[in-house]
Amino acid sequence: MQFIRLSEKTIELRDPARVLSFWIRLRQHIDIGLDQAEEVLNTEDSVVVIFQSSKFVSIEAVQDLLEVFHDEQEEEQRSALTHRIEVDYTTEATDLQAISERFSFSIEELIKLHTERTYQIAMFGFLPGFAYLTGISSQLYLPRKENPSLYIPKGAVAIAERYTGIYPVDTQGGWHVMGYTKNSFLEDIMSGTNNVQPGDFVEFVSK
Repeated sequence: MQFIRLSEKTIELRDPARVLSFWIRLRQHIDIGLDQAEEVLNTEDSVVVIFQSSKFVSIEAVQDLLEVFHDEQEEEQRSALTHRIEVDYTTEATDLQAISERFSFSIEELIKLHTERTYQIAMFGFLPGFAYLTGISSQLYLPRKENPSLYIPKGAVAIAERYTGIYPVDTQGGWHVMGYTKNSFLEDIMSGTNNVQPGDFVEFVSK
């Protein structure tokens, strides 16, 4: 496993051979066991440790934790939840028509491609409460927009590259909007209920 120093307070653990579930479990393990950590984050293929101060940065301390961590650990862990989210797939104020023309799919086919999958939360980033969801059909892979939209409203359900996600607040953005939902992971996170975590699953249902 590689230890990469990103800043005076931050290191990244990376191993291309590991899968998402491994990084989620490792994040939880380090978060519980490393007192000097201010925050532990996971991406789709790594874990980032932010220490409380540069004087606490210790690769050795993380290595000690890794020695007692393994894939088959018997610790009780929170079971992944499945979140079902209703989406209004509309051609008004979305990119649905443009996506349809680009892929030569009907709008009904696009909606089916987006709703027939079960997605998994790989990580949070970009904005507070913005979850990157993996599992999108390869038929929906799209690069980000060359010219980002100046305004994307809260609740926009969008796709870009290998991900889909929900915009938690009004913002600018380069993802392609397919519809809208009233659900937002941001409220769950800010409420402190810890109801949404990386590793959870998401299913979209056409409203």
